Amino acid sequence: MKDVIYITCPKLHECLNNIPQIQKRSYLVDGLVSAYNLTKSMKLVSPLCASEKDLLTAHDLDYLNFLNLIGTIDDNDQEPYRDEMNYYKLGYECPSFPQLASYCKWIGGASLTAAKVLSSQQTQIAINWFGGWHHAKRSEASGYCYINDIVIAITELRRKFDRICCIDL
Repeated sequence: MKDVIYITCPKLHECLNNIPQIQKRSYLVDGLVSAYNLTKSMKLVSPLCASEKDLLTAHDLDYLNFLNLIGTIDDNDQEPYRDEMNYYKLGYECPSFPQLASYCKWIGGASLTAAKVLSSQQTQIAINWFGGWHHAKRSEASGYCYINDIVIAITELRRKFDRICCIDL
């Protein structure tokens, strides 16, 4: 049987660590995977960063442009953008943070990389423990999710496979 693929890399962890609600969670997950020696039976694959074109498979350009902008503006200087932040549902559940656009590209890219590995039939099992951010809508953040990496991955998988089953546990 072909290898189990595990999507991980330091840059992905760095981006995940920027999210206030889940700081250091990815390091804990990776630590558990290593502590149980699971990596010896997996092939580690670094994700590619998703392009704007990749993100557009699930999201509106204006929304993505705003995420790019707001992630570069200090919290203290965001007041002029409050109406847009409310429109795109950025706030309590989904606060802006530095490098928000980079985070979105890496999260989207990690799930997309897993989908591409599956589509190329290099493996039948690709694991991205850091994905599953499926609550985001086309033009708004929701449920702690800024982008919908699941839609991005399924869009890629549909190029090769007729049926996809997505189970949210």
